[in-house]
Amino acid sequence: MMHISDIEQLYCSQGDTSARHSPKMYFTGGNGSFLTDQDGTKFLDMQMCNSSANFGYQNPLFEQALVQQMTRLPSLSGEFMCEQQVLLAEKIAQYMEQQHGVKGRVHFAVGGAQAVDDALKMIAAYTGTRNVFSFEGGYHGRTMASSSISSSYRYHKQFGNVINTYRIPFPCCMRCPYEKIQGECNFYCVRQFERLFESEYYGVYHPQTHTSMYGAFFAEPILGRCGYVVPPDGYFQELSAVLHKFHIYLVFDEIQMGFYRTGKMWAFEHYGVVPDMLVFGKAISNGLWPLSGVWAREKLISPSQWPCGSSHSTFSGNPIAMALGLTAMDLVASPSLKVQVSMASQHFSKIIHHLKLDYPIIGRADCRGMAAGIELINQKTGRPDPLLARKISSLALQEPVTLSGSRYGLILSVGGLFENAFLLSPSLFMTEQELDLFDVLIRHYLDKTTEK
Repeated sequence: MMHISDIEQLYCSQGDTSARHSPKMYFTGGNGSFLTDQDGTKFLDMQMCNSSANFGYQNPLFEQALVQQMTRLPSLSGEFMCEQQVLLAEKIAQYMEQQHGVKGRVHFAVGGAQAVDDALKMIAAYTGTRNVFSFEGGYHGRTMASSSISSSYRYHKQFGNVINTYRIPFPCCMRCPYEKIQGECNFYCVRQFERLFESEYYGVYHPQTHTSMYGAFFAEPILGRCGYVVPPDGYFQELSAVLHKFHIYLVFDEIQMGFYRTGKMWAFEHYGVVPDMLVFGKAISNGLWPLSGVWAREKLISPSQWPCGSSHSTFSGNPIAMALGLTAMDLVASPSLKVQVSMASQHFSKIIHHLKLDYPIIGRADCRGMAAGIELINQKTGRPDPLLARKISSLALQEPVTLSGSRYGLILSVGGLFENAFLLSPSLFMTEQELDLFDVLIRHYLDKTTEK
């Protein structure tokens, strides 16, 4: 009988990111903050299905909702509506209206990339242009349209661009592209962006006619795939003011950072700005069912502007997905979750802070809520060290540690602009003991790879 790894080599696509791992990891179970492999070893998961399983594996609230809906109405064509879909749209729209004073509507999709595509369609329908701004290092998906506004060359090399995208630097103050000092620069990066609107010869805006070639700015509130980089305080307020001045719509991609990942319902709520549109996904179903969507201000998504049939998917109104979404919305509205996330975030932040102090190879350590980016550098040169990041990540999978009679490994997602960062998105319900276990494990692997 062939081993599962041999079957994988014969029949599975090697185009998936999982192909990077050697040896391959095959997990058989998951509970709470842990995944379990074929040998019964427990791995503390610090990426939770790419920030989808925010509320933990085998969460009984979501399992109950899934089973109940499966016995009532398990599937329904996107051509029709179910009660759960209407109620979920109501909860999201009312949250934006009650918390931020803006009326809007919700359009559902299946995966995050599809929701980004739909947001691009809405912007194009309203503004008449398919030209948008986004960030260098930004990630918005891998469909043809969403990959066009994502930053990686890998996404464009073979497939081209169906959306014309002008990319500006994300404000990573650790390595400012303008070589400015944080706190002394008066947001020089925003001033450079604003400069594009001074003359028609910069190819962006016509000052006399007050028209722009670009309809929207698609922004991650925290840079995700490229390092979990937190922008400096005040940045988005400055950027939003420029966009508003020149009638450019602000779209926040909250697919990774929404649903209390950063300690608030939406990450943009840390910045004192309100977008014209936001895209969500992942954690809205706790990673159990593909579900995503777009919230947009009324003028961008009203039936007269976005009529029936503008976008459609067979599974975009799936009742099980909607039931899971309602469960997520009920959970994030509960005071107990806010208390839990606040306490866990404080402990997590302390751990990240002390790691930065104790290890000179950590060049940047950003933490906001239960999202953290740890960037590894060469201690002598200060340059990014992607090989070290991969080495630690592999060791954490291949060499479990025995503690109190149990074997533990550690799941670390590697990303960053130079592939030298750990992207940490643990469960929002991770206990203090589990966070301390992370501290023990990460220090073990850091020490092991840096010992002389």
